[in-house]
Amino acid sequence: MKSQKFFLLLVLLSAINSLLFCQWKQFEGAHSNFNGNKIGEYSGKVYFIINERLAVSEDQGLNFKNVELGLGFHSKMSIAAMYQNTIIAIIEELPFNSTKHLIISIDEGVSWKILETGSLQSTSLAVSENRILRGRYLSGTSMSEVVESEDNGVSWKNIGTFSEIRSIQYSDGYFYITEFDEIYRLKNGQRNWEEFYKADKVIRSLVSSNGRHLVLSQSTVVSLDDGKTWTISKDAMVLRSAVYVKDKTFGIRDFALVSSRDGGLTWELDKLIENIQTVSLYVIDTNLFFTDGRQEFLLKINGKNNYTPCKIPNYRFSAYRLLEGDSSMLYIHSQGISKLKNGSKTWQTTKSLSFSNEDMFLDHDSIIWLDLDYNLFHCRKENLSFVYSAAIEPGNRKVEIQRLQKNVLYLSNGKIYKSDETGLIWNEIPVNYEGKKLFVESMSVVDNYLYVLFQNQIYYSFDAGNIFYKVPFNTPGNQSEIWYSHLYNDGGSLYWAIRYQGSASKDYRIFRINHSSIEAEWNGIDDITSFFYGNPIKDIIHLSRFSISSIALKGLFIAEDGMNWKALNPSTPFRFPTDLLLKEDKLFVATEDEGIWYIDIGDLKLSKVVDPEENAQLNIEVFPNPATSIISFSVDKKPYLVNNIIVFDCFGKQIFSHQSNPISSLDLSFLSGGLYFIQLNRQTIQKILILK
Repeated sequence: MKSQKFFLLLVLLSAINSLLFCQWKQFEGAHSNFNGNKIGEYSGKVYFIINERLAVSEDQGLNFKNVELGLGFHSKMSIAAMYQNTIIAIIEELPFNSTKHLIISIDEGVSWKILETGSLQSTSLAVSENRILRGRYLSGTSMSEVVESEDNGVSWKNIGTFSEIRSIQYSDGYFYITEFDEIYRLKNGQRNWEEFYKADKVIRSLVSSNGRHLVLSQSTVVSLDDGKTWTISKDAMVLRSAVYVKDKTFGIRDFALVSSRDGGLTWELDKLIENIQTVSLYVIDTNLFFTDGRQEFLLKINGKNNYTPCKIPNYRFSAYRLLEGDSSMLYIHSQGISKLKNGSKTWQTTKSLSFSNEDMFLDHDSIIWLDLDYNLFHCRKENLSFVYSAAIEPGNRKVEIQRLQKNVLYLSNGKIYKSDETGLIWNEIPVNYEGKKLFVESMSVVDNYLYVLFQNQIYYSFDAGNIFYKVPFNTPGNQSEIWYSHLYNDGGSLYWAIRYQGSASKDYRIFRINHSSIEAEWNGIDDITSFFYGNPIKDIIHLSRFSISSIALKGLFIAEDGMNWKALNPSTPFRFPTDLLLKEDKLFVATEDEGIWYIDIGDLKLSKVVDPEENAQLNIEVFPNPATSIISFSVDKKPYLVNNIIVFDCFGKQIFSHQSNPISSLDLSFLSGGLYFIQLNRQTIQKILILK
């Protein structure tokens, strides 16, 4: 009897699984850091804002390329709207410049015109065939206004005042304004707004198409008769986003893609989504386009439904760091580690990463990695096998990591901890000077000397011993005017960057330090003090005795005469350099969104390094499966530590999570028998069967 029940259970679960997933075929996506919003479609092209840049696809979202604005400066695009060949947008000059511009193109983004420049307190834009609407804050009040232009942005006039404008959109001849809990609409060509829908909860968004409407709030409310009547969807369905695709409606609920064939009144499960925090749904032509933040899919509604991967411009690999090897260069990026052998032009992907990056330290033979959950890992570069090392106090985002001989040091909350040679046992280093314990603000290791910074004074110890000495020279400038200071090293020299800010002076200076004196001094980069927060210098590398190169928030600079800085990339296509590596008379530059470039030191000519190929994720196996209670994790048949685990029921609802110290097994005896889904280290969701 027991075996018969077991057989019936398997049959039932198999049937449920087939019903839920028979329409879908999984493909590997682009594994990018996609963050996109659709602007519009016209003449066979679809336009998106992807990672704050305008991009266009001419093949229904399968491939995207950047649209160059041609305005003479780098910028990021925050808001845009489109109708036919007209695009209007708000951009902000980079890097970290508060100047904003309202721009317009009437030829599908080929040429652009600046309409306004300033702070531009605009919140939303919408475009119809003959009008442009713009929501913006009213200066000096808590109210917002809607202004319109009928001459392509040359002149504007007020057509309404509202308490709060969360969005403006145009659909099927109507403009819609969403406030906190109310929606108004305006027929194109008219001037009077009418109340369209009133809610008792906060409205997240409105979805409209051909007289059908979905209001997404703490429940989903449906109208199939252009707003005359409203009905709450079955089970008070809470959707994060939704779209209409032909006669079908798609939405995101919890960790699942759901669909409806009756306009949103009832829903059924289509697919589990891996990274629900970043899922967005869009319609391209008659197809459903969606992204889970790492992969993009195009669901073809015509014919057989399946997933098709899409490609986006220059965003597959968010570069973190560069590491020099004996005969190669290692590239640490968002999808793992790739190797470029000397003389080769092709990257070899050598390692996938199963955890996200928060910070890292690279030296000649190892990589020390801090993930987003503040777990420390380390590996030797010859085999690239990461080993869990330690858990750092959560919430501390000022962690510094260095290597001292065979030990790893990390700085957290003013204290320095040193590992043993295995990297698994940690002890605090007492940092004392003349009997006083120092709260360490920054640290750096040069030639086995540990340097620490405390109250704008440098102290050092050989081999991280218990005795610290004070560097015997006076702090440059007026200490009361020091706003920020930090220690750096390039593997052979110690640098001290100081930013002064006071009534008498505003300056940023860099000093090269030895044990007893200042060896060299560089002035700050022009306009560096215009930044009002953070550390302007990202990294420093020594090119020669009187020449250093620096990454700053404004870009990449070089000081050839020891004093004055020269921009190496005044008009380069990359915006945010993240790391530097000097190798074979070439300065390699890793960037946040444009891959790797290199500069020939002789002529300062800039060239592009080809991107690595796409990299697959680690295959983390769950066993046994089916299971009765305890499950274990492995990679390549070896035990594997997992620190981020989420379990869902068969309808995509999260029922358990583990986000703390890494574990290699998990007891699921508290679950009832049935089909569940498990996500490990933010990777692919897997099915698991629990038997009782």
